[in-house]
Amino acid sequence: MNVLLPKNSIIMLIEDNEIDNFINQRVLNNFSATIQILNFTNSSEALAYLRKNKPLPNLILLNLHIRMSMGFEFLECYEKLKIEKKNTSIYVLSTFFCPSDLRLVKENANCDGYIEKPLSMQKLFEEMEKKGTERTCCSKRAV
Repeated sequence: MNVLLPKNSIIMLIEDNEIDNFINQRVLNNFSATIQILNFTNSSEALAYLRKNKPLPNLILLNLHIRMSMGFEFLECYEKLKIEKKNTSIYVLSTFFCPSDLRLVKENANCDGYIEKPLSMQKLFEEMEKKGTERTCCSKRAV
């Protein structure tokens, strides 16, 4: 098991496209059967879950362009949540590369990276490794 994604990690997928959702779940389940996947098709449901449930996910994979609400709206609402965020990493997923989206993701303190679809463990780990010791899934942020 990779130290960036330890055994028994909880991963929240926020994806409104059924095919992408299927692919993302398949990629994660093929990597490890011990991963718990929380699947949401809109950000409102995901935010409601975060407000009310423990333990919180170690990793959130957020589709940036969700039909009912944009991923950036999720990030704004997430920032306001009164929950412990230091052990949760957020990676944005996007179907196409958009420089302005990438800039906004990099400027957002809660975002750890930007991954072009389709998701693969290699892409995810490459983004996680870019953060290095600053922040890895399931570990505390460096001070």
